[in-house]
Amino acid sequence: MKVKVKGFEMKFSNNLEIADVYHLIESNANKTIEHYDDKYYLLTTLKDNYIVGLILRFKEDKSSLITQAKGGKLLVKKEKLDEDSDKTAATIFCINPESLKGLFYDHIGSVSKAFIFKLWKEANDKAKKSFIKTKELELSQLDEKKKKTALKKAKETYNGNFSAKILSTPATIDNLIDQFDVISEVIFSSSEALPGSSSSANVSRFISYDKRHTKFANLNSNLLLIKDYVKSLWSAKKSKEDALRLRGVLESSGEDKWLYVGDNIDEFGLVTFDRYVELLPDDDWNDYLSCGALLQLLKIVKKNTVMFGHQPSSCSWRKVSAQSLVEEI
Repeated sequence: MKVKVKGFEMKFSNNLEIADVYHLIESNANKTIEHYDDKYYLLTTLKDNYIVGLILRFKEDKSSLITQAKGGKLLVKKEKLDEDSDKTAATIFCINPESLKGLFYDHIGSVSKAFIFKLWKEANDKAKKSFIKTKELELSQLDEKKKKTALKKAKETYNGNFSAKILSTPATIDNLIDQFDVISEVIFSSSEALPGSSSSANVSRFISYDKRHTKFANLNSNLLLIKDYVKSLWSAKKSKEDALRLRGVLESSGEDKWLYVGDNIDEFGLVTFDRYVELLPDDDWNDYLSCGALLQLLKIVKKNTVMFGHQPSSCSWRKVSAQSLVEEI
């Protein structure tokens, strides 16, 4: 099973600040949250001025079936957890509080994006309701004649709903190249003759399609040279029909894969489930702040500033927020 690193973007109701909403997210931390048949547990804090967190999903069933191939037979093993133990799925997230864009780990049976967005939507709606109530009271006290329209104006101030979406972006030559630890070959297809690709310069004016397929040797020692060569190839692009694809070893997963310029990227990393488990804390879930899984997310958001925004220089947004006005409803 593969575990994907997915990007997402959130938008709050008008005039709500990140601190107003995150204040309520924090109020859900360190306690059990029930959702359908499963129970969830949230840990969250700040690291490097990013909002980070861990969400655990505890599954109700205690039994597992395991098959062992032995002596030409498929042997059945039935295992049952102790009463004080739960099957657990875990995801870690990281959010830039300035751009409201972030990353989380996603795989089959994990904490779903729907649940993650549900937590933020509920916090948004709760903050919105409280601020509308406060604004209505404020407008009513300012002018007795405006009491009847106070609620309407308060709702207009904080109109709009929470929304969230998975990020998907066309791969540019730069973010394509940056995904590789090793580049082994490149194919560039052009609508015109490529320089030096024709045996006779006179023939080039008749060429309507040309392709150059290059394979590289001594890959590790020449990565920078190879990247420069790939960029120079793409700089010869003449029309929107021109295409370039790369093959190599991906930095995030170690997978050997072809990638294309212009492909929509809806994942920012890929690892096997076994590798993902290795990256999670070994003993205590509270150690997630120093685990490899979170450090990898932080590395990605810091590197992809065009997508996720620059690293916040401080967490002063928590101090200047009007979060103290939010009433617990």
